[in-house]
Amino acid sequence: MGDEDKTRDELAYEVAYLRLLLSDLDNKYKQSEELLKVVTDQYRHITDAVSDYIFSVHVVEGKPVETVHGPGCKTVTGYSPQDFTENGYLWITMVYEEDRPLVLKHVTDILKGHHARPLEHRIVRKDGVVRWVRNVPVCQYDGQGKLVAYDGLIRDITERKVAEEALRWSETKYRIVADFTYDWEYWLSPEGDYIYMSPSCERISGHRPEEFMSNPGLMIDIIHPDDRDRVMRHFDQALEADGDFSHMDFRIVTRSGQIRWISHNCQAIYGEHKTWLGRRASNRDITTRVKLIEELRSAERVEAFGILDLLNGMLSAVRESVSKARWHTHPEDEIVKHLERAEKAALRAIELTEAVIVQARRVESIEVEE
Repeated sequence: MGDEDKTRDELAYEVAYLRLLLSDLDNKYKQSEELLKVVTDQYRHITDAVSDYIFSVHVVEGKPVETVHGPGCKTVTGYSPQDFTENGYLWITMVYEEDRPLVLKHVTDILKGHHARPLEHRIVRKDGVVRWVRNVPVCQYDGQGKLVAYDGLIRDITERKVAEEALRWSETKYRIVADFTYDWEYWLSPEGDYIYMSPSCERISGHRPEEFMSNPGLMIDIIHPDDRDRVMRHFDQALEADGDFSHMDFRIVTRSGQIRWISHNCQAIYGEHKTWLGRRASNRDITTRVKLIEELRSAERVEAFGILDLLNGMLSAVRESVSKARWHTHPEDEIVKHLERAEKAALRAIELTEAVIVQARRVESIEVEE
């Protein structure tokens, strides 16, 4: 009996322990349920407060069977979840007509199991206002890898799109101004690579912008050999972050072999926080101006030589007249001394004039050879 009583006591103890354990598990389950409810409520409050549009699509055998729209849909689209429930085609009819093919293809790709990419498109709100949205899909698969649902986040990106369009238009305006400028404009990076090269470079040098962009050394190659050293020194200095504006004139040899004079101006450019962005340069073809100056100088030389020749002739006539007057005067006459001095002065003036003419022609000959 003792052993039987002991076994009964042990069984009673084990039953009591199991009851206690079951009670503890029941309490923990209730606590978990309460925690889950709190978390669920918090999630719902968060999603209700979010201005983005959240939806979920349930899929069976590759076909959508149910779509649930979050409260944020009204903020983005103007339509309530009930509006979407009552009109099963509202999700596509609210899409801007030109963008509907993109949206339909996007949905088809998702249902076929293709990689789901974000899509940006336009919608027409309930109030008729056109807005830009970004749809970011997230797919859910079962254990066999079959699509069972996908969620989507629709975010209103109209402000960003408007800003991007304004930026594009601004860039287009500046690009038009730069591309259609008559001078040869370019932007050189701090590393010495071309960031921009205006189309005018082809009109002046005969080389297309792409040739300079792909070969930064082409600029040096087309410099006239007699100017190359000083231009290279200038370009080396230009790669330093120096804000000084610099100017120089030099010659280039075009693709067709012509020699053109270039007036070159460049200046360091800076971005925000004084970040050095390289150099902006402008090359102007001044060949016509240089030729006109040379022609003017040539005409001035011709005129100057004519004046010197005339002066030389007049001095020679004076000297000859003084000489004749001296020979027709009595040697002891007082005026003879004055005539002799005048003759010597005229002879000296003739010699100086001839020396000036010779030197001027020598200088002109050297300039022509250069």
